[in-house]
Amino acid sequence: MFDLVDSIVHFLMNLFFSFSSSNLTRNIKRLQEEHWFQALYKDKKYARAIMAERSLRDYLGKNENIEKLLRNEQEREEFVSAVKKSAGQ
Repeated sequence: MFDLVDSIVHFLMNLFFSFSSSNLTRNIKRLQEEHWFQALYKDKKYARAIMAERSLRDYLGKNENIEKLLRNEQEREEFVSAVKKSAGQ
């Protein structure tokens, strides 16, 4: 019985994380169309910070946050600041 529950939990976790990962990948590709994000993401230390910091990955994995970044300059500035802080700058 425990093995069945354990298998189900692992399956659901893998399903969730692959879904989150695909959202993240799609949203990063969408943002790479923006000059400000291209400049940020081509710097390896910032790209690493985005991928290493869970809060940044979670943020970019949500479509509503991408819409905010595309429409709101203050939101972009706060995001860039968070990335730089995470990278140690």
